[in-house]
Amino acid sequence: MNSLEREMVQTLLELKEKFGVFEIKAEFEAEGSGMDEMMRLKDVTTAAGLPIILKLGGVEVVIDIYCVLQLGVAGIVAPMAETAFALSKYTGMVDKIVPPDNASDIEFAFNLETITGVRNLDEMLALPNLQLLQGMTIGRVDLTGSMGLDRASVDSDEVFEISRAACIKAHAKGLRTAVGGAISTKSIGFLTRLLRTVCWINLKRAKSCFLRHPSNMETPLC
Repeated sequence: MNSLEREMVQTLLELKEKFGVFEIKAEFEAEGSGMDEMMRLKDVTTAAGLPIILKLGGVEVVIDIYCVLQLGVAGIVAPMAETAFALSKYTGMVDKIVPPDNASDIEFAFNLETITGVRNLDEMLALPNLQLLQGMTIGRVDLTGSMGLDRASVDSDEVFEISRAACIKAHAKGLRTAVGGAISTKSIGFLTRLLRTVCWINLKRAKSCFLRHPSNMETPLC
C-alpha cells in the first residue's frame, strides 16, 4: 500500500467514525472501472473496515456478477431498471448465477432512476421472485434528467413526492430504500421530510453511503 492509499484509509476511518459512513460505493456502469482498480480499492476499504457496494454495468451483465463474486462485496446494485421485464432479467441472473451461500452475504438492490421506472414500479414490485432483492435506490439526478428537469431540481417538491411514494411502495414489499444523486446540505429539508414519512433510508453521496433514520438525523449529512 502506497502513501496515497494510506491517506485514503485514514480519511475513510474518519468518515466512518465521525460521519456514519458504512459502505463505499463503486461501479462498473458510468465509470467503467476495471478489476485491477477494484482490487486496489478493496485493499483500501478493507483496511478501513468498510465493505464495498458495487453497481453493475446493466441489469444483465453476467461478467460483472462473476467479477463482483471474485472481488467480494457487501452489495450489488443494478442500474436503470425501468420495466418489470428488465428487473426480471436481474433477478433471474441472481437466481441462476449466484450460489446461495454467496447470496446470503450480499444485499441485492436496483436503481429506480427514470420516470419510466417510476411509472412501472407497481408492476416491477409484483415480480414473483422479488424476494431475491433486498433494496431499492432512488437516483435523483438521472430521474430529474428523464423528466426534462435540471440537476437543481433534485430537491424539488415534485421529486420529493415521487421519492416518497416510491419508498412507501418499496417498504410495503419488504425492501430497504436508499436515496442518492446530488446529496448536499441543500438536501437536508428534502431528506428530513422523507424520513418522517418512510422512517428509514440510506443516503448515497458520491462514493460513500451514510446510514440515516430519525434517531441520528441531527448529525451532519456531509
